[in-house]
Amino acid sequence: MLRLLLAALLLPATALAQAPAVHDCGGLRVEATAEGDGLVLLFEGARSALRPAPAGSGARYVGERGAAPVEFWDRGGRARLTVGDRVLPDCLRDPPPGAYRAGGNEPFWSLRIAGDAARLERLGGASVEARLGPAWGDGAGTRRDGAGLSVSVAPGPCRDSMTGVELPDRVGVESGGARLEGCGGSAEGRLLGTWRVETIGGEAVAGLRPATLEFRGGAVFGQGPCNRYRGGWAMEGERLVVRGVASTMMACPGAAMAQEGALFRLLETVRAHRFTEDGALVIEGAEGARLVARRG
Repeated sequence: MLRLLLAALLLPATALAQAPAVHDCGGLRVEATAEGDGLVLLFEGARSALRPAPAGSGARYVGERGAAPVEFWDRGGRARLTVGDRVLPDCLRDPPPGAYRAGGNEPFWSLRIAGDAARLERLGGASVEARLGPAWGDGAGTRRDGAGLSVSVAPGPCRDSMTGVELPDRVGVESGGARLEGCGGSAEGRLLGTWRVETIGGEAVAGLRPATLEFRGGAVFGQGPCNRYRGGWAMEGERLVVRGVASTMMACPGAAMAQEGALFRLLETVRAHRFTEDGALVIEGAEGARLVARRG
């Protein structure tokens, strides 16, 4: 396992920048980009650099915009943005740019969205093509409307009734007076966000502070039982791959250090990952090692 000095983690912010996650905060577009352990928000034409802060759940970041304090609290697909005394409506994450796919069964249907172009296919029915307008918050998620076709996307999880695969979004499609229900997004989307690690190798986390996993863009980072760490991740087919895990080098009691070593070895030898019926994330590594985590 490669463990680097703290200086190796403190790369220039531009080297760590990831593709932004776009949120709709009551009609206000907010771009959130991970940089190092922090988060950069871009909205209303201004940029705010935020740092991580303690949170009972999810991922919380704080900073300043001029003289006003800023807080962004992300709970996985739904976030809250506060600027001074101003609390914006719930921020709902837009589907990622590029092609977005969704589908359902009974009756079978599939939907593909690329930019603003959408195509709906239904078993035994004519396909429908439409240009969709911008996403807007509908209270439960985001919605896009076009001529003869409307699509709503809400945070899941959602299990495909035919394949059993768990996807990140619940999707509703309205067309021709009919409403279709199904799932959308990708396996990558199901992992995005913050997870609180409950057990490592079958033992409860017993470090100096809660252990976390956070997946954003191509970066995975978080707090181990002792040190903070980061690395890269990707999906190769249906397989999760984690590479280049590096951490700070603070010394801790032996039990915490041993458990942290097991965590890093597991991340670098991932064999499979899955989600339980109650939403827990299970990551399996070499020699039967296992990690269990839940949404923060």
